[in-house]
Amino acid sequence: MSSPPAPLDEDWCSVAEAARRLNVTPTAIRNRIRRGTLRTKPNGNIGHLVLVPRPEPVPLTPADTVPGTVPGTVPPDVLDRVTDALVAELRGRLSELQARITSAEAERIALQREAAQERAQAAEERARLQAALVDTGQRLAGLSEAREADLDRHRQEVDELRRELRDLRRRPWWRRVWAA
Repeated sequence: MSSPPAPLDEDWCSVAEAARRLNVTPTAIRNRIRRGTLRTKPNGNIGHLVLVPRPEPVPLTPADTVPGTVPGTVPPDVLDRVTDALVAELRGRLSELQARITSAEAERIALQREAAQERAQAAEERARLQAALVDTGQRLAGLSEAREADLDRHRQEVDELRRELRDLRRRPWWRRVWAA
């Protein structure tokens, strides 16, 4: 038969139990083990045990006990004090949360206004750019028409010069010399 565990053996526990005792995550316990801030010992093939003392039970003072109460019950005045303290704490948290909601709502409204202004500015800029684009398109169309007109005029001049050249070539040589 095995002997009852010594009080120090109750201080050794698994990583998960150490996390519960210290109110942290198992990853935090493993990191502390790696850094060497927690003592460990092997636990066979399962892993290792961590040395975390069990919390000491808080001794009750005579003021904490109420004579004449049934074991397992809480006297009404203690329950009222605890309830009042809890209600006061919850009211404080509620007012804090309401303040945060109010500030978040004000921030949301400010952001909506800012977004509306940005949209209006973007619409104005888009309209300005569209007007500039239409104007540029009209100017380009005008320039293109002017270019086409110049091109037609030059073609007519070239055709005229070709006709004159052809007429000159058809003249006899002596008329060409005489005309020069």
